[in-house]
Amino acid sequence: MSIPDMKLVPGRIQWSEGVRERFEFRTVVLTARDGSEQRIAQRTKPRLRYEYTAFFSPSEWRDALPAVSEAQGRERFMPHPRLRGKLAAEASASATSISLAETWPGPTTDGTAVVLEDRAGRQEVVFLDGTSSGLSYGLQSAPRYTFPAGSRAYFGVVGYLTAAPVQMRTSRAGTARFEFIARPRDAFHPDYGEQLGTFGNRFTFEPRVNWQAGVRYNFEQEAEIYDTGRGDILKRLPNPTTVRATTISALLRTSAEADYLIGAFHETRGRQKRFFMPSPTEDLEPFPTSAGAFIVTFSGSRVFRQIEGNDTHDRLVAYGASGRQFLRVNGVALDDNGDSAVSLNEGLNYDLGPGAGRITWLLSSRFAADELEIEWSTDRIGRATFNIVSLPRFEEDTE
Repeated sequence: MSIPDMKLVPGRIQWSEGVRERFEFRTVVLTARDGSEQRIAQRTKPRLRYEYTAFFSPSEWRDALPAVSEAQGRERFMPHPRLRGKLAAEASASATSISLAETWPGPTTDGTAVVLEDRAGRQEVVFLDGTSSGLSYGLQSAPRYTFPAGSRAYFGVVGYLTAAPVQMRTSRAGTARFEFIARPRDAFHPDYGEQLGTFGNRFTFEPRVNWQAGVRYNFEQEAEIYDTGRGDILKRLPNPTTVRATTISALLRTSAEADYLIGAFHETRGRQKRFFMPSPTEDLEPFPTSAGAFIVTFSGSRVFRQIEGNDTHDRLVAYGASGRQFLRVNGVALDDNGDSAVSLNEGLNYDLGPGAGRITWLLSSRFAADELEIEWSTDRIGRATFNIVSLPRFEEDTE
């Protein structure tokens, strides 16, 4: 067994306990008495944190303990749990480049750290020199050891251990629970592209729900209560709008699903930017309506009251076999039968009703927190739970 490279966080990820990756923006939210908000971003890029368990076998723990001690408060490299490639050819101790079997997912600039790891778990940090040809990437200096084809190449995250409790399972083996924060000036943020669509002048965000965990709603109403301790209690509602807080669990099964969620969080900068989000549940059941209609009718007065009494319900989204259509409510009235007749800004693209398309609310919303945490079960599959809050419509939302 070789002495651990002191540039590296000691140990390897224990995937049976997963990895938590956290993205942290910082937003100052100033809320007026009527519920309107001013949101000021304090960061344009999120802080990155990682939490995982490392296992030390009997042959490793004697070297690992002093390595953990020395790592406290000092810069170290951590293999990124997701951004990795695989060597297509051997990287010898005299190699001037590494050849990968696939496109390198991390940065390729001069000085980029790459953590090589062979099948036996031996690791070493090398640095790219900024040159490349196809899938071959130049190195500043050769590795000290030979890494055979098939060895893994991870992007090396530079940062600090903020916590590292070690739990000895026997007198010769144990685990460490590492919390690692990436150094902000060196943090790598992939280009997720423009993941979000738009409707008018706002983003649209439609996360894929993990229905095994379901969706939870919580309704919040700001109230001012005056209680003198005697007689009646006086209650006032400075903001007549009820906030709908939606808790969504998402299963990220592909890199595209992960990029969509992480990219959306980057584009909105956590709480800072609002977006339109379709209700994840089937809240509306219209009477059968043909494509081209400008009026959709719903049974009873419930939809009429929702639109008239709450300024969050002023947009809809219709789904058909060929896609979706965002719609704005122009008005609502009760017809002669007491049903809710909703007039739209444009004709429907799809038939609505049983066996046809459906329609639901499109709510002005934002993330409820500046933190997004993803728990990765493998380097490709993860789970995330996050909260979305609805917002009242104000002039800035008009098209």
